[in-house]
Amino acid sequence: MHQSFISYKNFRSLKGSVVLCVAVLGLYVIAEPFATSDGGTWLGYLGGSLGGLLIIWLACLGIRKRKYKNTELRAVGWVSTHIYLGTALLLVVSLHSGFHLGLNVHSLAYAFTVMVILTGFYGLYAYSIYPDKITVNRDGMSRDSMFAEITEIDEKCLALSEQLSPEIFAKISENVEETKIKTYLLTRLFSDSNPKAETIYAAIEFIREQQLSMISSEELIRELDALLQEKETLVCRIERDIRYHFRLSWWLYLHVPLTIGTLLSLLIHVYVVLFYW
Repeated sequence: MHQSFISYKNFRSLKGSVVLCVAVLGLYVIAEPFATSDGGTWLGYLGGSLGGLLIIWLACLGIRKRKYKNTELRAVGWVSTHIYLGTALLLVVSLHSGFHLGLNVHSLAYAFTVMVILTGFYGLYAYSIYPDKITVNRDGMSRDSMFAEITEIDEKCLALSEQLSPEIFAKISENVEETKIKTYLLTRLFSDSNPKAETIYAAIEFIREQQLSMISSEELIRELDALLQEKETLVCRIERDIRYHFRLSWWLYLHVPLTIGTLLSLLIHVYVVLFYW
């Protein structure tokens, strides 16, 4: 039975994270943090230790996911805990810093942590939106099967156009050679408009113009027109598929390196605090 990482075990991880946040806030309110807003106080060391442990534990998620690749439910539980404790971490490290930021290694560790959390928020959004969009767009087909169907359509179009005229055959051959999947970086990230297969659209317009002067071959031209429209639809679906998959995974290319940067800056932060403060 499928269970969402958002509501896993009746929001168990969310409830635990809320309790953690309330406890941390309670400690800082009782200790009057704004009177002693310094990571070097006993409360600062406590918050720093808690934040450091959370960072190390959360960084282990990738290893845990691979370890539990054959036990989906346990992996969902780890992802759920990762999300909610990662959100709670934002509060913990912010209070630990005492909101004192500057050009130093301590603020660098804080900045890395915040960026990791923010990219994780995007990942949460992406995994809640794009898997469904990918499923609907594919309509039961894989990307490879869509490419295979385009190849089959091209062969049919060439065979039909050869029966019509040299001009139409030349146009269809040109279309087969020039049809490309174009999804630029900015388009993949920001554009939600339906892509247009321009070369296919031009071929369709050309075929329809020829239809007026080739009444005797009207049925063949209509069949060719329908095949080109089907090809245009498939090309657009492939472009959307690439776009959706890119939006689903690009953040990991920031999230993972930023996590490594967080761990390294955390080690330097701890070393400086222990040996130079």
